Amino acid sequence: MRAQGLILRIRDWAPPCGARGGIMIALAGFLVLSSLLMLCLGAVTLTPGAVMKALLNLTRDNIPAGLEESVVRLRLQRLIMAWLAGTALGCGGASTQGLFRNPLADPGVIGVSTGAALFAALAIVMGAAAGFFLSVSAFAGALLASILIAAIARRDTGNAHLVIVGVSLNALFAACLGALIFMADDAQLRSFTFWTMGSLGGASAGALPWAALFIIAGLAIQSGLRRWLNALALGEADAARLGLHLPRMRWLVSLSTALSVGAAVACTGVIGFAGLLAPHAARFLIGPDFRWSLPAAGLLGASFLALADAFARALHPPAELPLGMVTAALGAPYLLWLALKIPTGVEHA
Repeated sequence: MRAQGLILRIRDWAPPCGARGGIMIALAGFLVLSSLLMLCLGAVTLTPGAVMKALLNLTRDNIPAGLEESVVRLRLQRLIMAWLAGTALGCGGASTQGLFRNPLADPGVIGVSTGAALFAALAIVMGAAAGFFLSVSAFAGALLASILIAAIARRDTGNAHLVIVGVSLNALFAACLGALIFMADDAQLRSFTFWTMGSLGGASAGALPWAALFIIAGLAIQSGLRRWLNALALGEADAARLGLHLPRMRWLVSLSTALSVGAAVACTGVIGFAGLLAPHAARFLIGPDFRWSLPAAGLLGASFLALADAFARALHPPAELPLGMVTAALGAPYLLWLALKIPTGVEHA
């Protein structure tokens, strides 16, 4: 049976079909407001009028030097990276939760973040504490984890086996990471610690194009899997009877998530909880249908990172708090509440 003919059995609350378009427009408007707040706040606070003037005169020569530096060159690059990384984490979290049918799953389950952290630490120990080589090394680690996961996902194994493989890879990468940290000196250890806390400060004109290439490629694959993720919500047995090839599905979801999230982590460092919070908020607002909840999770993930970065730069200027610290402060209490709320042994579709 074709994927277009699949019907999702709705067991959670969902708004009427006619209201979903309005919710998506509202989420897009929320992203615009969050982006404007991110452009205004920082070590130098700008008014919305000054920001809009700088943006509208983006290609002209009469931009004041201060506005060009703080808005056009720096904050706008950070904003684009927040859009890319937030969308990758939000959609990656939604796809991973749909694949494992577990609301506690996030892209870190398959070892992408730990693989990126391992190769980032290797680059730092080798003397590349910042710059393009660090991003390339981190992406290579994420890509290695994705290749291993994708190769195993092609086998006809269940989701439980895939989780075990992800946990095993995380443990192996963490052991190697511990050895590198043990060999690092104080300066290298400080650089790696700051990288693992996450930041949009690494956004640059050179990093954005290649990050966008891999992130958009991963998002395109996930977008094509939305109806099959709906079918998988019925259960593996029912989805297989409807024509879903489960090993291929696991391979595509794992590979697409690793491509998009790996590129994001390579540029921003490890940013926790965005891939967990955004899918839950999307399902609460628009329902469990992946045709709507997947793009909604991307919009919410981008808005979440934009707001978090704005507060990270505005709370203690001119210092910039690590972005991962802000997202963890928001996400950790919710994760604890969610873990206590879900009954033991109940699998969420």
